[in-house]
Amino acid sequence: MLKTIDVRGLEKIEAAKALKTEGKWQEAVAELESIVRDFKGSNAAKTAIDELARLSEDPAFRRVQREAAAHKILNAAKAANDAGQYAKAMSCLRTLIKQFEDTSSYEEAKKLLAELENNKEVMAKLANDEAESKCQSWLLMAKSFRLNKRHEQAIEYYDRVIAAFPESKFADEAREKKAELRRLLDGQ
Repeated sequence: MLKTIDVRGLEKIEAAKALKTEGKWQEAVAELESIVRDFKGSNAAKTAIDELARLSEDPAFRRVQREAAAHKILNAAKAANDAGQYAKAMSCLRTLIKQFEDTSSYEEAKKLLAELENNKEVMAKLANDEAESKCQSWLLMAKSFRLNKRHEQAIEYYDRVIAAFPESKFADEAREKKAELRRLLDGQ
């Protein structure tokens, strides 16, 4: 029975080598990984591990892996862009541009990033999202300080919102909460 397992495992290794020869790197890796998993402890598994190690040292394989990784990042950026998640899209594109200059996805990533950065509506949405995030965070901090009777710190955070985004709905809320707090403090 053990011999039959090793023979079957070695047949699969030969199939993986054929896939590699055909340039089907990902399929070859998947096949070798399945041998390691399915034939655990056998000679075939040990041979598959050795073959995976050799494959990972092959410059052509590493190139294919980098191309696949860059393509995956580019697709994630496009999906985020299509969903209106511009910050995520731009982050993915910047990562690709910084780390994968040597790939075929590089130029497309540069072009898409430039389009986003030059789109006034996108940049306005990003600025608004950032402002909203900061304001919500600062208002939450103010609330926390207020609940913990640290009124001066609460006022500092209300003032941050008002100073940073004076025309926003968050500044209106901060002014209202600050006034309430002042009335409360004056009444004590």
